[in-house]
Amino acid sequence: MIDFLPLTKINLLKFADKIKNCPFLSSDFTVGSIFMWDEDFGAEIAESAGCFIIKLDLSGETVFGYPFGGDEKAAMEEIKKYAEENDLPLSFYSVGDELAEEMKKSETGTVNASFERKWSDYLYSFEDIYSLYGGKFAGQRNHIHKFEKLYGKPVFEPLSDGNIREAEEMLDEYAAYHADGGELEREEFRATESLIANFTSLPLLGGVLRVNGKVAAVTVGEIAGRSLVIHVEKALKYYDGIYPAIFHSFVVYVKDVLGITPEYINREDDSGDEGLRKSKTQYHPVKMENKNLVKINSPLFGLGRPPEIKGDGVILNGIEERDKERYFALCSDEELNAAWGYDYKADLGSEKADADYFFGTQKSDFFAGTALSLAVREKAGGELIGEAVLYNFSICSSCEIGVRIITEKQGKGYGKAAFSAAVTLAEKMGLKVRAKCFKENFRSEKAILSSGLVKTGEDGKFYYFRREKAC
Repeated sequence: MIDFLPLTKINLLKFADKIKNCPFLSSDFTVGSIFMWDEDFGAEIAESAGCFIIKLDLSGETVFGYPFGGDEKAAMEEIKKYAEENDLPLSFYSVGDELAEEMKKSETGTVNASFERKWSDYLYSFEDIYSLYGGKFAGQRNHIHKFEKLYGKPVFEPLSDGNIREAEEMLDEYAAYHADGGELEREEFRATESLIANFTSLPLLGGVLRVNGKVAAVTVGEIAGRSLVIHVEKALKYYDGIYPAIFHSFVVYVKDVLGITPEYINREDDSGDEGLRKSKTQYHPVKMENKNLVKINSPLFGLGRPPEIKGDGVILNGIEERDKERYFALCSDEELNAAWGYDYKADLGSEKADADYFFGTQKSDFFAGTALSLAVREKAGGELIGEAVLYNFSICSSCEIGVRIITEKQGKGYGKAAFSAAVTLAEKMGLKVRAKCFKENFRSEKAILSSGLVKTGEDGKFYYFRREKAC
């Protein structure tokens, strides 16, 4: 069985050499990215059959990174055994298009791959950015020339113990200038601070750019496989042209000083931010590295549309266009989200949380095989009064069920009836049922127990329930 270790800096460094030679182009499988982000997703790391393996929690579902660095076929078999023993889905995140197609051909069963454009990485030709030759880069050259005219030649210094404190002071000024940013921007800034604070103890590259002796920009990246991956690029943008200057200066430093000429530069994703998308597109990427979620044998793949089932005083069926506004109110209710145990803001990126966002998300989850969201109604054709979700489909043909009812309809038995109907539907689909609830959520606990599930365990937050043993 795979022996996963908690994601700590010490444990991550044990695998640094293997990660450095990762054959994938996704920025997700780099030391810097794993350090910056994956602890927030409960990541654990391991080695099996000579391969590096990572698993994390993605929107409440366990997903694995595709193994690399050793006997991949043997490692895949170990992952499948681990998923069976722990009643987990067989899902892989951040899978490139080519590998996703290979998995569709080689894996037994139904394999589905889907990605969100906002998380796709921008890849550029290293030599193109180094030279900035040709008409298509005229705008970038002009920005750098303007910077030089105003402030002189860019003064780039490698990031080190000698200037990290100045870089951190620059980041404080940057934060004050961007104080009105959204939650994703704040999370990204916190991750940036942590990466720079730990820079000298990680296998990273970086530098600062000075203007009149003052640190006005900082960048951090690493060489990973065939790419220079840039994790951080922060600058005081009231210095005209400073972003093109720091970007180009870093590339020149990598080639001229370090003597490294990778094939690509990976500037990571745009998280759906239109301004960032425009900026990254202007550098003419030669490739977009899509990050597919690959799911194997989801029971939803055989369904053409969401099913319908009648319960005791409720009916569950597909969420429709006419439900958009009521579904938006349900999904954005902060009190319900706290009881639900999922904060949609964590997946929002730079998108706007409106009725179209939530309606589109549940539709895409269905077609991706991730989750089946059904409207809870009092009668056929009635208004949406809640949501029942079947999700976290495991390799052992089990699923987790969650139900939430709008505040004004709570305490009338709808939650209990909807949960029981969802259990019946799951069993008709050949699935065994799991559930969990916060320990203080007595109403949910009662509804779960009344539907024939039994309590199987607990941790610091949740009680866990099961209809029957999954495997």
